Order: sequence, then structure tokens, then C-alpha cells
Amino acid sequence: MDFTKITNKQVKFLQSLKLKKYRQKYNKYTIEGIKLVKELLVDVPDYLDYCIVSDAFAKEHQHFLENTDVSILVATGKQMEMMSSMKNSTGIMALGSMHTDFSLGAFAQKGRYLFLEHAQDPGNMGTMIRTAAWFGLDGVLIGEGSTEIWNQKVIQSSMGAIFKIKHKVISFEELSQASIPIIVTSLQGESLHAFTWPSDFILCLGNEGKGITNGLLSRADHNVFIESSNNKGAESLNVASSASILLYQAQVSSTT
Repeated sequence: MDFTKITNKQVKFLQSLKLKKYRQKYNKYTIEGIKLVKELLVDVPDYLDYCIVSDAFAKEHQHFLENTDVSILVATGKQMEMMSSMKNSTGIMALGSMHTDFSLGAFAQKGRYLFLEHAQDPGNMGTMIRTAAWFGLDGVLIGEGSTEIWNQKVIQSSMGAIFKIKHKVISFEELSQASIPIIVTSLQGESLHAFTWPSDFILCLGNEGKGITNGLLSRADHNVFIESSNNKGAESLNVASSASILLYQAQVSSTT
């Protein structure tokens, strides 16, 4: 099977998607990483416009590429480096569209959600989205002012979870209108060991450095604190680690 050679126009277009303003302008984004892109080619090919590979990658993985329904474009190694957001291109990337399939509709009445307030670190955001998907949450709510969810680093650190869990950017006003319990974390909260989780909730996690805002603290129905039994000098937990602990505890609580 012969693959199509990429054009200079396509190279420039894909190169432009490194910038947020062009991702938003065209509603397109790129995905990189051998394991991630190959999984998406198998699991959700309809979400991909086309796949781009280096000529060397095409030769090495020809059998796999020939058995996908997604169009394959071949580029030179130099072109791949130009288009890649990574320090060193892995030789494969894909173009995706911001499909409405991932959009979360109404959330105010029922369900379990994770809300990320002013989350700035794309690695943390991707990890928390992955954690939310792992624990089977109904959706991830992204607070205004947070890192863009289609940032390449968010996609990579989520390991494809953004294609498996609904998500939505919402304002503080929208969140405030929710009728299900809003749970926040702070040092002044109730011990997590003693906390009884409601069946429906919105778990809120704040900015990596500043934590939850005062506005959200005052709106919260519950405030919890992860206690350390043997703190050896660590000032605080990483926010993504906190998300894992809290959601695990919520799952344990729902099964006991």
C-alpha cells in the first residue's frame, strides 16, 4: 500500500497547531507518542483526521499502518521535527478535531465529577483526567483560567483518557448553581478518615501553588483534609496525587 506524501502546506498547518490560538481557530489539535497514537488508531479512529509518520517509521511499521482505516501521510524526519511539540519526534503523530462527543452536558442534578480550578500545570491536568477516567467519574469540569485541555502535554499525560471521559469548561457561576454537594480540600477541612462521601458530588481541586480560592471555599458544602501520619518535612501533596487519594477514598466509601 502506498501512503500519501505530506505537502508543505500541511506541514505549515500542523506546525501552527503548536500554538493555542491556532488550535482554537481551527478546532484542531495534534497528538504525539507511539503508544498513544497507535492505541487511538485502533480504539477511536473516527476521532482522527489523519496520521502523519516519518518515512523511517512507515517502513518499520508498515503492516500496522496498512491495517488502519485512517489516512496516512508520510513526512521526512526533518519535517516531523518541524511539526512536533516534543524535543525529539517519535516519528508518528495524528491530527484530531475537537468533537462534541467529548462535551459534557448538564451536570447539576446527579453524578460524580472532578472540578479543576485554575489548574496550570498540563502534566497535572492530564494525570487528573486520567485518574478521573480510571475511577469511572461522570465527567471532568475545567475552571476558566485553567490550562487548555487540548494542550499536547495534557493529551500525553492523560494517556488518551480525554477520549474516554466527558469534559467541559465552566465558569464559577455555573459551578455555583450545582445542586449536588461541592467538596473542596484545605488545611482547615475535616479529616478525610472521618468524612462520609455523598453518592453524588463535585470534588474540587485548586491551583498547584495557591490552592482553592476563597470564593469556592465559601460556596463548598464540605471541606476535607488529607492527614499525614508521618510527615517528614513535605510541605504538601502534589495536586494530582491528592486527586488519586481522594477519589480512591470516595470509591471505597461507596462500596462499604
